[in-house]
Amino acid sequence: MKRLTFILFILLSLAVTGCSNGEEARKPAVQQFVHIATGGMVGTYFPLGIAVADLINSNIPGANASVQSTGASVDNINLMQQGKVDLIFSQNDILYYAENGLEMFAGKKVDGLRGIASLYPETIQIITTDKTITSINQLRGKRISVGPIGGATAVQLSQILHEYGFSMKEIIPVNLSFSETAEAFKNGSIDAAIITAGIPTAAIQDVVLTKELSLLSIDEIVIARLIDKYPFYSKAIIPVNTYKNQNREVHSLDVKAVLAANSRLDNKLVYNICKVLFNNNQQLKAVHPIAGYINKESALDGMTLPLAEGAANYYQGK
Repeated sequence: MKRLTFILFILLSLAVTGCSNGEEARKPAVQQFVHIATGGMVGTYFPLGIAVADLINSNIPGANASVQSTGASVDNINLMQQGKVDLIFSQNDILYYAENGLEMFAGKKVDGLRGIASLYPETIQIITTDKTITSINQLRGKRISVGPIGGATAVQLSQILHEYGFSMKEIIPVNLSFSETAEAFKNGSIDAAIITAGIPTAAIQDVVLTKELSLLSIDEIVIARLIDKYPFYSKAIIPVNTYKNQNREVHSLDVKAVLAANSRLDNKLVYNICKVLFNNNQQLKAVHPIAGYINKESALDGMTLPLAEGAANYYQGK
């Protein structure tokens, strides 16, 4: 009798455990909200951000990703510091300044930034509609769009001009977004612009439909000096026919577009974000051809931040 009672107890325990496991399996995954800061709607960050959010929502149970259009790199870092976003797109030079308290972040060092992946090169493009301007030396006194106030491109232009022996005080800087720059070229209110983005850049493609543009090469010696001085630059070539009527290749500099995270973001979630990012490249390429650069092998190239723990685990195969 005692033996029979014991057997019945075991069977009942197993049944209860089985019900419990079944209930666990049926429980929905815990909701994890992921707020992603991108850039302007005519740039590259915004459409890629939407694609990344779709991948997260489709492939990571419980993840709920949303996308915000912003003023891009500097704005995104500030939003992350304020705890308003979890993932950001940013250029690696701006992340370097934030991490080290330099340039626009002088005296305002940002803690808690963590790298997830270097995505693709963003090319510095110095463009003009003035046919008399054939070199960067001829930009003195010209009205130049240098991007939004506090942005990256003004710093990049300042560094480039310094190597040519003059400064931002010798040009007329105009603070315009990508879309505003395109309109300013169309109405003739600027002579030149510096735009740093994945190529081809939609804002430039928009202008060349109605205006004839020239891209200015940076001299090889200047490129070499800047790469030697700054850890985030690399040499770039803008191939022939990247834009309408572009009949020669243009030499310039690249920085890297980086996906970065708040250090408080769950490590397992970060691991899974890396996984879906690199396993679904075709979906990203359908949004913008620049996504063809996104791969695991080059994901740490130009990374200026410490890695998020979940990302480090992914790259180490843990």
